[in-house]
Amino acid sequence: MTEYNQETTESENEKVYNFDHILTLSTWAKVLSWVLIIAGIALLATVFFLLVSQFSNIQDISNIIFMLVYIAVGLLPIFLGIVLQFMVEGMYLLVDIEQNTSKPQ
Repeated sequence: MTEYNQETTESENEKVYNFDHILTLSTWAKVLSWVLIIAGIALLATVFFLLVSQFSNIQDISNIIFMLVYIAVGLLPIFLGIVLQFMVEGMYLLVDIEQNTSKPQ
């Protein structure tokens, strides 16, 4: 009985991740990142449409500041989506490194 528990704990210590869970997590992260990128592009398109349509009314500095804030708000989900894409690829890279450097079974 103790030999079985010792063998299972040693095999669990060798592999500190579950590839199926990583694959599921990375799939959801990629989907979320693409949703963020598309939402950011839609926000930026709306802001640029408003900027072009209201270009003659932008003479006040507060209107220019508000338009710059709206552009920044549109860029934020795009930035977060790209960061999420890099994190997913980094996760794959770390799993690959771990598989290449682990002991052969």
